[in-house]
Amino acid sequence: MIPVLYEDSQSGDHDFAFHDLLVAMAQHGLQVAHHRLHRKFKAIPARGAGTVIKKLRQDLKTLHQGHGVIAVLDRDKIKDHVSGATTPEAALAQLQTEFGTKVSFHLLDRNLESVVHAIRACAGDPPLERKPKPLERDRILSGAKHNRALWPCIHKRVSSLQPLVDLLVAKFP
Repeated sequence: MIPVLYEDSQSGDHDFAFHDLLVAMAQHGLQVAHHRLHRKFKAIPARGAGTVIKKLRQDLKTLHQGHGVIAVLDRDKIKDHVSGATTPEAALAQLQTEFGTKVSFHLLDRNLESVVHAIRACAGDPPLERKPKPLERDRILSGAKHNRALWPCIHKRVSSLQPLVDLLVAKFP
């Protein structure tokens, strides 16, 4: 199993909706049963980039298990969590140097909320006037998982999603 760490937290005891959307997109590209991919990748939601980085520093040996680790971070605040980094790219370079090939880092274009806003725009829904609460965010992400017609539009609006889906596809044997 390959752990996928996310800097966002889940809204309850159920699955992490963003991870489920990504796995569904990868599954569609691979033409394999969803449950096979879902068992291959384990979502590990955390509360913030700092928590993800701390978990990697403390638990990398346990997490790695020879298959690698994927860490999904928000571009908009990552530099605040990496000492001396002045840009997201510099922060990413430092993290890649620190963890080497054991961790595949991926930055979302902005953050998870930008994915939610893109989904709403693609569905023709009005923009949210505030940051969505976790349950609302998960409802929107889950809806997108089941509406493949929206996926090309979502990928166009959030260019960082397709490389992340491609990474999951590449990690699947």
